[in-house]
Amino acid sequence: MYTQSCGAALFSALMLLLSCTLVSATDTGTNFLNLRTIITAAADTIWAPLNATGVSNVTNFGSIPAIAQSTIGTADLIANVTGSILGSKYSLDVNKAAFINNTTIPMDGIYTNYLDAIPTLSSALTALGKSWHQELNIPIYLAIEALTESVHGFGSSMLQANLITSNSTIRTIQVANTLSDAQAAWSKILNYPGRRRRSAPIVPVRRSTEGEARVIDGAIRRAEDVSQGDVKPASNAQCSEGVPCVNSFKKRRVGTVVGRSIVPWA
Repeated sequence: MYTQSCGAALFSALMLLLSCTLVSATDTGTNFLNLRTIITAAADTIWAPLNATGVSNVTNFGSIPAIAQSTIGTADLIANVTGSILGSKYSLDVNKAAFINNTTIPMDGIYTNYLDAIPTLSSALTALGKSWHQELNIPIYLAIEALTESVHGFGSSMLQANLITSNSTIRTIQVANTLSDAQAAWSKILNYPGRRRRSAPIVPVRRSTEGEARVIDGAIRRAEDVSQGDVKPASNAQCSEGVPCVNSFKKRRVGTVVGRSIVPWA
């Protein structure tokens, strides 16, 4: 029985096959340019419903303007980029000589040029995820995760084939981290927007009052001075009729929560 999941799997398989065909028919330089073009186009499409400040142009309690309506969803746009990168990785793994195609080695220049387009896509995804949107978060969250894995996988294949140096590997990790940040913007349930980052609040340093008790007038007295009174009776004190006084002083344990005092007689 044909289901929506089967249709999505068939669509992904066709995109991967098409990407592999295009990669094998072009040289490596053109391949990386095509990757950059696909990534840039996806970022521009995602940026469309956003204004210059990175806030979604939403009206009427979340309805997105007509410019934002698209026949392809955000998750599909990301999947298209993922399929293109996996197509390049597949071509390299299957036939390294055909992938190189007389291209100068190492390929750090054209490789990093393709990577430099990904942070723009990450910024677009982050801005859209933190704004009010109609799409569910989980498909886009998983799509970004698959894209991150494809970027790492393609970079590993390039390094193992000695087509790039360690400097490009560091750049790959940095770029993948931007995708991880974008993924966090889609981590809420349903279609709730992600939390916007704010500067860390300044928390004043408070002196611990552990073992101290605060009285009504605001003064602080040590716990051992708080019981029946502030003065501890002497052990040899004599009460009425020559009977020694029993030391009625009892230490009372106060709260040990740092930064808080618990009134001992409360």
